[in-house]
Amino acid sequence: MKIMILGMGEIGLALEHVLKDNSKHQVIGWDKNASKIPHQHSLQDSLQGAELIFLCVPSWNLRGAVMNITPFLSDSTGIISLAKGIEKESHKTPDEILSELLPGRAMGVLGGPMIAEDILSGKLTSGVLATNSAKLKTQVKRLFKESRLRILTSSDVHGTVLCGVLKNTYTLSIGIAEGLGLGENAKGVLFSCALSEMRTLVKMLGGSTSTVLGLAGAGDFFATAMSTHSRNRMVGIALGTNGDGHLESEGFVSLNCIQTMVDVEQSKLPLLSCLIKIARKQVAPILLKEVIFGQQKA
Repeated sequence: MKIMILGMGEIGLALEHVLKDNSKHQVIGWDKNASKIPHQHSLQDSLQGAELIFLCVPSWNLRGAVMNITPFLSDSTGIISLAKGIEKESHKTPDEILSELLPGRAMGVLGGPMIAEDILSGKLTSGVLATNSAKLKTQVKRLFKESRLRILTSSDVHGTVLCGVLKNTYTLSIGIAEGLGLGENAKGVLFSCALSEMRTLVKMLGGSTSTVLGLAGAGDFFATAMSTHSRNRMVGIALGTNGDGHLESEGFVSLNCIQTMVDVEQSKLPLLSCLIKIARKQVAPILLKEVIFGQQKA
């Protein structure tokens, strides 16, 4: 099987590392920054004959990436996105962008706790492939069989995507707590509050609440919130330390998008409301302490 990985950042490299362990498959990496891949072929040549394409690009580049590859896709090529954010302009999630641009095509999303550095160092992990294509489920499970990345499957595509978005956003709160020096117990309280709000949001936006408590939700959130490699956690620490959140991360970018998708105040989401206000510098980060311990509302 020929597999193409589009986007050779950390997660793209990690995926390539796992897949190249199996010599049965031809794995081609491609990046718009050609210097990342010596002797990189053209996009058209790289796509030729590919049965599966993994889109390892951030949400703000997903639409452009899909539009670039569309002219060269065969009818049978499956598409899997690893983006965990919301498109700023349209407020669409990755599954919605794929459905818009590639109607009728076998597509899915890959979620779960997949910290690239762990994968690259040879540690085991599990991911969730969410798709409504039986063929794609079979292909991907066979592809990763006996690899360091174990694949579970789900039919809750939108819920899995929403979990990927929200775990990044709520990881900001864990980072803020760390930046403020609130301690480990406060992080535990935050984790519980965040999961509760994630369940509310996923239900409101059309996903299954059971997904929130599984690998794509709680599992991914815990790994991201605790990882020293997490960009969202680092942005949160910067916010908590000095109020500076100008580093770009999926979670930070998604905050305003989520607010346009739901009425945060009316939906009784105090933690999310507090994060939005902190990001906009409307309140000081220390207000997070008041919110998580129930002394006042954000």
